[in-house]
Parts: sequence; structure tokens; C-alpha cells
Amino acid sequence: MDMLLKADDKSDKTDDVSFGDALTKPEYRKSTFIGMCMLTFCQLSGINSILVYSSQIFKDSGMSPFAATSIIGVMNWVGSTASIFILARTGKKPVVIIC
Repeated sequence: MDMLLKADDKSDKTDDVSFGDALTKPEYRKSTFIGMCMLTFCQLSGINSILVYSSQIFKDSGMSPFAATSIIGVMNWVGSTASIFILARTGKKPVVIIC
């Protein structure tokens, strides 16, 4: 918890950059482009399709849609919770470099 509070204190000391500055100023253009690409690739990775259509996919395969959707929900929660602790411990930069 102390680590999260220290990280929050550091984030308060950064300069404010407007959305227009992020797109027009050369010093922010590269990091804005990389961030937008990462978000786009996450959306296009296909997990949203699996989550939306999971009950139909598992119903067609003969499994109980409720059980299968519950399993996917639990796995999604476990992965999200694990990623929070990994990011808190290592920081964002090493994770982005590895991925």
C-alpha cells in the first residue's frame, strides 16, 4: 500500500499536457503515437469478442454456457488481479519492454 501511495505522490508532480499538445508538439508526438498503437492493438486482440460471445460459443460446443462463462470471468479476474500486483512491484516500463 505504501508503494501505491508513493507512486501517487510522484504522479502529482508531473506537468499537465493537454490533448492538443500531445498531438501537435514534437516532443510528445512519439509517446502519444506509441500509446495509441498499444491501445488499438489491445482492442483488436480479440478478447472482447470472446467475452461477448462466450456463452454462445460454449453453448455451440456442448458445454454449459453459465459454467463456461463463469470460468472465463474467474480467469479474467485472476489475470487482472495478478497484473495489478506485477505492475505495482516492477513498474510499467519493464512490462512494456518484455511484451
